[in-house]
Amino acid sequence: MRKISANWDGNACTLPNHSVYLTDESFVYYHSSTPIAGFQFDVEGASLMGAWGGDAEAAEFTTPTGNNTVLGFSFTGSTIPVGCGTLTELSLDGTPSGLSAIVFSDSSGTAFDVTYYVGPVSGCTDDSACNYNADAEEDDGSCEYITEGACDCDGNVLDECGICDGSGPEEGFNCNGMP
Repeated sequence: MRKISANWDGNACTLPNHSVYLTDESFVYYHSSTPIAGFQFDVEGASLMGAWGGDAEAAEFTTPTGNNTVLGFSFTGSTIPVGCGTLTELSLDGTPSGLSAIVFSDSSGTAFDVTYYVGPVSGCTDDSACNYNADAEEDDGSCEYITEGACDCDGNVLDECGICDGSGPEEGFNCNGMP
């Protein structure tokens, strides 16, 4: 199933702000600094059979489902307050791979960004490496550096004039770039 970074402790309140996560037990965790007046998302990789419970039910939300989409809203205008916890629980057939097409709105009906949490981004965190990943939060040991004798990450070498991948005397040019 989905691999989550060992750095995340599984607590909804330690998710990044404005994010959701679908647990292996089919609970949708959330963390939001904006009161939630409505939400909608699609379930990926499994067939959705229903949604109930969690803070959505506590706020007296209706949570109809259809075509692998969950919709949550209140007929009375109530909201799920700022916080974190279990948004709702899903009944699924199959193994889900995540949530997509996520839309959340506040009490004025304005949408706010909520992302699906997949764990910290892994990659090369050394900005002097050829494959530096500015989005990486965890170094995965994949950093690659300029190889000995090369002058750049593409493996180019210095010509006789000291120019990286330049056209030096061996190609009929002098070091001033003149034939």
